[in-house]
Amino acid sequence: MAAVAGTRPPATRRVRVFGLLAAAIVAVNVLLVSRYPQWQGQAAPEWPIAVDLLLIVPLLYLGLNFRHGSGLIWRVAAIAGIGVLLGSFIIPQESKQLWLVLELLRYVMIGAVLLVQLGVVASVVAQIVATRHAQNAEVALDGAIAARLSGRAFANLIRLEARVWLFALLRRPIRHPYPGQRHFFVGAQGMNASNQLGFLILVGAEIPVVHFLVSLFDPLVAVIVSALSIYGLLFMLAEYRATVHRPISVGSDGLQVRYGLATDFHLPWKSIAQAEGFKGPVRRARGELRLIGMGEANVVLHLSPGTRLAGLFGERDTQRIYLGIDDPTALLAEVQSRIG
Repeated sequence: MAAVAGTRPPATRRVRVFGLLAAAIVAVNVLLVSRYPQWQGQAAPEWPIAVDLLLIVPLLYLGLNFRHGSGLIWRVAAIAGIGVLLGSFIIPQESKQLWLVLELLRYVMIGAVLLVQLGVVASVVAQIVATRHAQNAEVALDGAIAARLSGRAFANLIRLEARVWLFALLRRPIRHPYPGQRHFFVGAQGMNASNQLGFLILVGAEIPVVHFLVSLFDPLVAVIVSALSIYGLLFMLAEYRATVHRPISVGSDGLQVRYGLATDFHLPWKSIAQAEGFKGPVRRARGELRLIGMGEANVVLHLSPGTRLAGLFGERDTQRIYLGIDDPTALLAEVQSRIG
């Protein structure tokens, strides 16, 4: 399911409050461990740190988000796992007793979570294979992920990763059209897709050269660097194919804005106050979203006050969207005819 633009109350405020309080609690524990030997002549006990990181911080998150969203228990468990990890760094090795057991349990929990997630991934792949001839592969992918995963940020990350493999590995990733009455692509404007392809070829050509040079000093490091480079190459290939195949779609209730791999949100017509042509450089500014790839902006959408766009990790206030479109005149005509 795509992200939606709207005017809902911000969820980022709760995130900021939790982040500040959790950081303060961690800072106090770091100070306690570093100063306690001077105050008491012995190492700081583990139990206050365990209470703070494994009980107070998760309960704080639970209290701030009790009525917001499903999958809360998984997030609380993840925060407790992060607490164990932080405690491993905060507590000196010679002072660890309880923490040695907690560190072992953390690996058991990580293994259990990975098994669960592998099962989810397998079921998603099975559903996509079963529906690949009946509908658009990305739409099927989004539906399968939405049906099985809770938590918007986590589901969005899984969608992004799934798109990487969908567009990188399949020669024809999109066999059926996307939903919508009319579609506008973004690859031709400013040689957007051509520039991406050029960088893709350069990166692919340098991988074996870099691997050879690094292997002269450390073969293991060369393998790690090459593996990361190959993944980066796959990501760039997926981004290039997404630029070619993923359109901005006009629907009866708004625009479905797809751009590259990461951007995918629904923009209702009522959220668009004005649409006009644009020419020239676009500087980064607060409240503005630039979707121009390696090309240039030729359309700007002025949004209604209070509009919040849902992105990969949350919502943000947005006043303007700058777009680089292959056919800006036709898109402007469509938008202007629907917003009156």
